[in-house]
Amino acid sequence: MPLAERVRQARVAAGLTQAQLAGGKVAVRTISRIERGHVRASARVLAYIAGRVGRPLRYFVDDAVPAPEGSELEYLLARGAVRRLSGDPDGARRLFAAAVALAARTGDQARHALARLECLSLDVERDHTPENAAALSLAQAEAERFGHVEAVARSYIGLAAALESQGLEDGARAALDMAWQLLDGRFPEVRMLIMAARIRVAVAAGRDTDQAARDLDVLGRACDPRSLADVHETSAERAYAADRVGDALAAAQHALAIRRCVIAKAHEAEARCYLAHVARRSGRTDEAINQLTAASVLAREVEDRLTEAESLVSLCGLHARVGNVRDAARTLEEARTAFLRAADETPPVCTTLVASASAALDDDERRRAGDEDPPPSLHPPAGSG
Repeated sequence: MPLAERVRQARVAAGLTQAQLAGGKVAVRTISRIERGHVRASARVLAYIAGRVGRPLRYFVDDAVPAPEGSELEYLLARGAVRRLSGDPDGARRLFAAAVALAARTGDQARHALARLECLSLDVERDHTPENAAALSLAQAEAERFGHVEAVARSYIGLAAALESQGLEDGARAALDMAWQLLDGRFPEVRMLIMAARIRVAVAAGRDTDQAARDLDVLGRACDPRSLADVHETSAERAYAADRVGDALAAAQHALAIRRCVIAKAHEAEARCYLAHVARRSGRTDEAINQLTAASVLAREVEDRLTEAESLVSLCGLHARVGNVRDAARTLEEARTAFLRAADETPPVCTTLVASASAALDDDERRRAGDEDPPPSLHPPAGSG
């Protein structure tokens, strides 16, 4: 692949414009001319570009760069997975089938095994016949041989769902156990799917779910977006150290996507706090309560402890002001939980917030009669001066 194309593809994959890639350190015109193949980047500029797009320098100077067919295969597999998660099994099946054909044509045995496994897994979920199950079993063994453990585990989850729909609960449990053993403590998001399926089967069979509930709590914490991003970043570092640049890149891009989602949710939570403030000043109390409720949920999801605590304190005050004492008390308990989580980072703030929330509840009548503004934000919005 020509250097110009490598630079352009890396920039696009990093979500950067030519101006953003230049970053004031290199002329935008220079970046444009490099991508058009009009000039060859110097070693210094190439090292700068590599750092900006998050790629090793050898990606641009070595010949060991995935061929276009390999990139297309990765695209088909990724798009198929997205369509499957979006509830479009037919669309996913078409994409995976295209990946099977392309992998066969290019002789990519590893991706061929993965794409074929995905196709057969969808076939079994749609129509669980002995023939489809046997074909899936062979595909699972082949995919496992190439190291596609996560995909094999997901195929067992699909098989369990098909067995469960036919009332074969013992078979469903066995398939889920196989998936659990395969993962060996890795991939918390996939283990969460297994645990949820186990609970569903147990409830249908009237079995005890106490231990399952405890396991679910543990996995819920492990599946926090920030924790998942940490896992993928660690995987990227290990793969890069082992000179598996392709695997490292995939893990790093996955971590980047999660981090961007986390940041977006944190900003949304903060924005909803501001919207709640505007709504309250305009007398739209119900809208303010809805915005603060949404903000607290979003902040909790991304572990933005301070925003969660602020939104819950304000929400408690609003409930108290309109006479919803029961809701105010419940929100106060949620706020106290948030305070405990944030205490290690900002203990003085937490003490102030506890006092504010308690005062809001204890002095309900005065707050309902008054029209003072809610407490100001304890921290500026991200990106502000």
